[in-house]
Amino acid sequence: MKITTAREAVKAVKQNGYALRYIPDDLLTAEICLAAVKQDGFALVYVPDYLMTAEICLAAVKQNGYALKYVPDDLRTAEICLAAVRETG
Repeated sequence: MKITTAREAVKAVKQNGYALRYIPDDLLTAEICLAAVKQDGFALVYVPDYLMTAEICLAAVKQNGYALKYVPDDLRTAEICLAAVRETG
């Protein structure tokens, strides 16, 4: 199935966060990326730099603490690190 609308993109990433890698660049939004990482924190690896935010990173590590691996250094705050430890231990 080819994703052609933002609505389809949101639906896809809510079912499987890794679907983010198949979303065309012209459809990508922060909302879609956030939905993806809330479903699977490791989807953070597919969030493009221009959409990477502390909010998206925090949501990713709250879903899976190991996603901290993909948080850029400039966004790696104490709050994000603590959330990762709380989730994963």
